[in-house]
Amino acid sequence: MIADDHVLVRKGIRALLATQVDFQLLAEAGCYAEAVEQLHAHRLDVVMLDISMPGRDGLQLISYVRAVQPQARILVLTAHTEDEYASRALKAGTHGYVTKDSTPDQLVTAIRRVAAGSSFLSPRIAESLALRLTRNDDAPAHTRLSRREFAIFGMLVDGQTVTRIAEELALSVKTVSAHKTRMLKKMNLRSQSDLVRYAIQHNVTAL
Repeated sequence: MIADDHVLVRKGIRALLATQVDFQLLAEAGCYAEAVEQLHAHRLDVVMLDISMPGRDGLQLISYVRAVQPQARILVLTAHTEDEYASRALKAGTHGYVTKDSTPDQLVTAIRRVAAGSSFLSPRIAESLALRLTRNDDAPAHTRLSRREFAIFGMLVDGQTVTRIAEELALSVKTVSAHKTRMLKKMNLRSQSDLVRYAIQHNVTAL
């Protein structure tokens, strides 16, 4: 299954997979809700998904796939090149992480390795994560955020209001506000403007 909200991306991947005689595309989804629907309609070997789609936190979809189709292997295909997103996706249970600047051959290789039971990371991501493990300096403040806080962090940085975030994540405004308060305290920041400046300084984009 391919889960990506960009039609052109899905079309391109569909054409690529059609050139591989041992691949069969069973389903496509353009948002979280469609992905859930397709997960209940097909038994899948590999689920390729973007972590930035309309609906809930993209990392939640990884957890959902693991819960309803534990046999399925998960490959993230995303535009996010920051190691923080890759790290969180791996912790959520993905088996591979490929950025959208990868070549078609790299993507095919990633699918094959993940399907065979191995893991795969884009070379740049693998190098970045390795460097992160060997750094002796203190970790950036955003790495201390929980998965939910990190998702809300990205949405606030993207300019969304607390009300809009609550609607998108199916939470109450009070709950989102509490997450925002805890997040600011953890990061020693005072306002949403501070979050935006922090994101720019640390090159952290919205999820």
